[in-house]
Amino acid sequence: MEVDYAEAGFLFDEITCNLLCKSEYLVSLLGVSTTRKQEKVTIVLVMEKMGVDVKNHLFQLHKDSPVASLWKHRVILDILKGVTDLHEMNFVHCDLKL
Repeated sequence: MEVDYAEAGFLFDEITCNLLCKSEYLVSLLGVSTTRKQEKVTIVLVMEKMGVDVKNHLFQLHKDSPVASLWKHRVILDILKGVTDLHEMNFVHCDLKL
């Protein structure tokens, strides 16, 4: 992403928080690369590869299948465990969506 240099501070705060948040239920931020050209900063985040988009995966499962229902409950439980881990680290996720 490219942002104005004056506005980049809040992103660096968020990046620091992401680097501090470690849990098996959270996607890990592995690294950050930045470049500055005049008054613009380009930031590249290197995230853990998940291999699947949770929202699309959940909606592709057959609705009538008992296995699909159990799997959906498991995924939602894991998401809640991730949110709980964030809260225990004194972080609040302000943009949680599925």
